[in-house]
Formats: sequence, C-alpha cells, structure tokens
Amino acid sequence: IQLASHLQSNMGANNVIIRNNLLWNGKDQGNKWGGFDGPTGQWHGFDGAEYQTFDHIALVNNVFHLGETLAVNIRFEGTDDWKMFSNFLLENNTVMDGNLTFVINDDVVATDMVIRNNIFWGGIAASETGPFDGFTFTTNHHETGSNPLFTDEPNGDFTIGALSPCRYAGTAGGNVYDLRNYDRHPSMPDIGAYEYQDYEASPDYTTMIVLGIRS
Repeated sequence: IQLASHLQSNMGANNVIIRNNLLWNGKDQGNKWGGFDGPTGQWHGFDGAEYQTFDHIALVNNVFHLGETLAVNIRFEGTDDWKMFSNFLLENNTVMDGNLTFVINDDVVATDMVIRNNIFWGGIAASETGPFDGFTFTTNHHETGSNPLFTDEPNGDFTIGALSPCRYAGTAGGNVYDLRNYDRHPSMPDIGAYEYQDYEASPDYTTMIVLGIRS
C-alpha cells in the first residue's frame, strides 16, 4: 500500500479506511505514506505548487506481515514545513517482521495523528523515537516489550494466547470489533488485530477481506 510514492508523486488522499485485512508475506515497503525522491530533490505529495495532504485516514484491525528482511512495514515520510498528515488513525493492527516494523522520519509534522493499541513485532522497533509533532502514541506493544505470545506465529496465526501481555492491555477508543468481528472489551481492549476469544460476539466474516501475496 503506497500513497504518494515515487509512482504517484503528486497524490494525496482523503477519507480512506483500510480495515480488516490480512496482508501476508508482503515485499519492500508494506505501507508507505509520503516520501522523498533523491534524484529530483522533491517530496512526494508535492504537485509543483503545494504539498498534498493525507486527511481522515484510518488503518484499523489489519495484520501486516512482511517476509522480506530488508523491508519496512509501515513508513511515514514528509517535510517539516508542511503538515501532510492530519486526522490519521492507526489502531489495533498487528505489524510483523521486516527489517523495521514502523518508521516515521524526523521531518514529519502532523495534526491529530493517533497510534494506539498496535503490536509491532519481529523487526527493529522505531515506533517511539521522536519527538514527532502532532503524534499521540498510546498502549502500543513493540520490541522493547515482552513476546506477545501469538497462538501459532510460525504458521501465521497471530491471535493472542491466554497469557499474552497484550490481553486487556489496550486503551478504549472507537474500535468496538476485532478483525473477525468479535466484540472488544469496552474498557480494557486487547492490543493488536485480534481480541482474545473469551470476550466475543458471533463473528460476521462478511466484513473481512483477505489479501494473499506469495513470492
């Protein structure tokens, strides 16, 4: 998923929801928002007159798994003289593997950028190395914490077990269902895309889209 990459250098995005997806064995940049083109010396998202913006974007209840060791799973790039990102929500995602699970370059300036209840695991964490203007980090579980204890990580089962430190460890927000449409705990939701199954409703799989990518 790349917005304003080198292939779409003058594009912004508004009112986008990426929800309930499983992206497995991805390559290169799993999610890249904004960017810089060294040969032209130009920030992506610049149309020649002004920078485009990423406004009202939500990534919720997704599993992003990269199978490439030199990849970056989620990356934000921008410039310190333009607030490219506003009203951006990254909530209850499970972000796996790659060289770097989560990167924000030092020049990114944002407004109301909320990063909450996500698991970043399997690579080198870069999730809270700011300060980053306009970003709020809340109850994310990453490599400086303990093992999230997935049910069967080698075989791609990233649900959490009964003893997972991610259980009941999240902050209540507006996300009331998990990736499988199970209810989340109203005051102590689990961290990551999946809620542990002792707190569940009847699942509705019609809301889930699975994207399979094989090398």
